[in-house]
Amino acid sequence: MVSDLDNYKILNKFNVSRETCKILDDYRRSVIIKNKEINLISKKTENIFIERHIIDCAQAIDFIDLSKKNCTDIGSGAGLPGLVLSIVLKSKNIKIKMNLYEKSYHKVKFLRQISKKLNLDVEV
Repeated sequence: MVSDLDNYKILNKFNVSRETCKILDDYRRSVIIKNKEINLISKKTENIFIERHIIDCAQAIDFIDLSKKNCTDIGSGAGLPGLVLSIVLKSKNIKIKMNLYEKSYHKVKFLRQISKKLNLDVEV
C-alpha cells in the first residue's frame, strides 16, 4: 500500500522535507473536509489534490522575489496558492509574510483557522 506521503515525492524537486509534506497533507485534508460545507475547490479535483493544487502552487515559488518581506494572494479562496507557498517558504526558513485577500466571509474564516492551525505567517 502506498502511503499518503509517497504521493508527495514529486515535490522533491522543490527540496521539500518529509515534515513539510505532512503539513501539506494536513492542509489538503482540511480543505477536503471543509469542502463538504463550502465550495473551496471543485469536487472533481479532490482526489487529485496533490497534482492539481499542491504541485501547481508550489511551482509559483520561482516567481516570488525572496528579498521582499511580503507576498500577496488576491482571491485566495481555499488558500491556493498563498497557503501552499507559505508552508513551503516556512519550511525553507524564508521569512515572507503572505497576505491573503478573499471576499467570502466563510472562506476568510477557513483561511484564518487553517493559518493559525499550521502556525503560518499569514494575514487574511
